[in-house]
Amino acid sequence: MKATEKPPDWRSIEAELLRALPLVAARADRLDQSPEQTGGDLAEDLDLLARIGLFAAALPSGDGGLGLGLGYSAQATLWTATVLRRLGRANLSVARLFEGHLNALKLIDLHAAPATRRRLVRRAAAGAVFGIWGAEGATPARLHPHGDGSYRLSGAKAFASGLGLVDVAVITVRRPNDAAEVQLVAIDAGDRDRQQPEQWTAAAMRATRSGGFVLDDMVATVADFVGGPNDYLLEPHFEGGIWRYCAAHVGGAEALVEALRRSLIASGRASDVHQLDRLARAAARCEAGRRLVEAAAVKVEASRGGTRGEIDAAVAHALVTREVVEEACVAVLNLVERSLGVRAHVAGSSIERQRRDLGLYLRQAAPDAKLQQAGRLIAGAAAVIGEQW
Repeated sequence: MKATEKPPDWRSIEAELLRALPLVAARADRLDQSPEQTGGDLAEDLDLLARIGLFAAALPSGDGGLGLGLGYSAQATLWTATVLRRLGRANLSVARLFEGHLNALKLIDLHAAPATRRRLVRRAAAGAVFGIWGAEGATPARLHPHGDGSYRLSGAKAFASGLGLVDVAVITVRRPNDAAEVQLVAIDAGDRDRQQPEQWTAAAMRATRSGGFVLDDMVATVADFVGGPNDYLLEPHFEGGIWRYCAAHVGGAEALVEALRRSLIASGRASDVHQLDRLARAAARCEAGRRLVEAAAVKVEASRGGTRGEIDAAVAHALVTREVVEEACVAVLNLVERSLGVRAHVAGSSIERQRRDLGLYLRQAAPDAKLQQAGRLIAGAAAVIGEQW
């Protein structure tokens, strides 16, 4: 991705984004390819977002950006939720990569040492696309110390989204003396010989190119560390940060509702009372999901620096929101399938791709474990429903 100039104000970017999203949506079907197939990748879409200033807007406000995704203000947080929802509506694969970029820059802003932060922010300002890769390959990622203060990496990452598109990946690795300690390390992700896109065999989210990445014999230093041991797990930004991909989920559901509306009109069934009932119920699920995500986003980001009880309450709110959004999206999927029947399953159609992509993206990540964590927090005295919410 090419470097971008200092972004204009948010309203200008928003206007450009609204003009760009139909182009992103129009390309989505063509880019629904398994890795071994040809037909292009998401580079054109990411370049388009860069040209309108969206990637530059994700830079910290003191570094020429607008702090998009960094939680500096409630307004910036709501902008972030809106961007991710709109991207999800256009193409969930694009939303997935942009969410990863925001996540990586947020972790760098939160945890990196000043010199490391400056270096990585400069790379982002020069146009580098960032990602966050946490899933482990068959051999977990590990650090092995050299005598000179550097470290050798081993193992592999799985489900590494954006292979061939992400320039810098912030990855999780296990520290040398304690396998329970997680260390974030920023690595160059552009080595094609290390990329294994063929490992992405899922039937959906194909355009994300989320395959394996081999780390063996890469070298890192402390200057590549993003924070210290287990900083990655600090709340409210670990579990609490799930509001970002929930926003994309809602956008994916909105795309299905719009596809249903158009199909009903085109087929002359827009006056059928049963279809109108299903369309209204699906739209209601999307509206409820949007409002919940926005509320959770503001609560999570506002709790930074708060008391333990405030942070726990915010994280519980986000986890419960994730559960409700999943239920809403599943309801939309069921309503759309019931309304359209076989038409919703025709291979090569936009609605069939949208169904697949949303159904898969909802599985990120470990929903049962997150629901149990929400229960634990709600059961605690410091995280209760009611007036605090």
